[in-house]
Parts: sequence; C-alpha cells; structure tokens
Amino acid sequence: MTLCLNLEYRQNGAVVVRNAIPQALIHTIVETIGDFYRSEGFSGSLEEIICRLNVENQPLLYQLHLKTSLREIFKPVEACLEGLFQELLNTSYHELVGNSSGYLLGLPQDKRLVYDFHQECHYMKRVNPILTAHFPLNVACTSANGAMSYLNGSSALGALPYQKSRITNGYTNLLPIDIEKIVEDYEEIQPELNLGDCLFFDEFCIHKSNYNASDLPRLCGIFRVTSDKSANSHTRISPDNL
Repeated sequence: MTLCLNLEYRQNGAVVVRNAIPQALIHTIVETIGDFYRSEGFSGSLEEIICRLNVENQPLLYQLHLKTSLREIFKPVEACLEGLFQELLNTSYHELVGNSSGYLLGLPQDKRLVYDFHQECHYMKRVNPILTAHFPLNVACTSANGAMSYLNGSSALGALPYQKSRITNGYTNLLPIDIEKIVEDYEEIQPELNLGDCLFFDEFCIHKSNYNASDLPRLCGIFRVTSDKSANSHTRISPDNL
C-alpha cells in the first residue's frame, strides 16, 4: 500500500485498494460455494441457484448462505490481505472478529437484503477497532447492481445514536439519527469495484448497500478484523439486543 492510500484511510475512514486480490483466488471461492449449493441437489450456476431459491425457498437460501460463510473457504483471501489488515490497523497481527468471515447477497430487483446507512460499531459493540474489507466475488460492483456507498469522512463523527428498524425476512437497520443532515454534510461515494479490488473502511464510517437493479445477484466477500486479541470469541449481537 502506498503512503497516499494509507493517509486516505486515516483521513476519510475508507479507501479502495485496486488489484488487492488475485482473481484466481476469487474464482476458486465462487466455485467452492457453487459446488456446495450443487451438492444439495441443485443444478446450474451459483447465480441461477440463488435466484431460484430467493423465489422458491428463502429459508433454505438463508441456511445455505450460513453454511458457506466459513473462514475456511475464505482463508486464501484472508492470507492475501493480511499485510493490508496489519498496515491499516497499525499492528503486527490481526484477529478475525468472531473468528468468521463470509459474503453478502445483493439480490436482483429485491429490497429485502438492502442495508440502509449504518455504522459497524453498533453491530459489534464490544470490539474496537474494526476494519472491514469488502470485495466483489462474482461480478464487478457498480451503481447498476447496487454497489455499497459511504459518506466520505463521516468517521470523524464517531459512534452516533441510531434508530432501529427491521425488514421482514431481512436485515436489522441501525439508521443514524438526523441522517438527512449528515448526508448534506458529507459526500456520498459509491466506488465501482472490479474483481480483485477491495474497499476497506473503519467502524465509524457511515455506509449502506443499494438496490440491485440488474438481473444477477451481487456477491461480496466480507472480513471484519481487529487488533483486539479477544475479538475472535466475539459474535454479532442478536438483532433483538441491538
């Protein structure tokens, strides 16, 4: 990482590193996840299976998603990003929060799994700092397919009070109070991420996912890492307790 990118992260709470991950590693992960879905009796591409299950059997899609959100599957990418984790955390080691990694599903033309603006610090209240790595798995992240966006420099606000809401069969949103005013004060950036690119952001960076208007699901790998040595035993807080 260049000094310029490191400085951008310190100042803005987020930075994109281009070509951070070899595409061959990403293709292997997608194939591994697809093989697991197909081992459950489904045929077709991973994208086709996800779209079919979202229409026919959302509980099963949820279970298969959980079963393939494993650190073992994503371990080669974690090893590839280790140096960047440590540089951005300014430490000689890193811990994976909850000892887990996984991926987010941006379902096509479906608002069920779309996060509104939020901060990671409120979902993992006992961990500090938190560095999130977000990278495309199957297709590039674009405005058309709902690439995530963030409010540049909003990390300077620290942890903000929030209003909780829940989407039926979807996510729990922790929307910062007075978000309309905050959006006026901070530029919203929606970076396009090609396969191999990775977006890093800190626990206070206000960010959200967006509506996927395309015909394909958008799968994004996620790591949440920290220099907190006890964090591998921490888990995300139950939605009822947020």
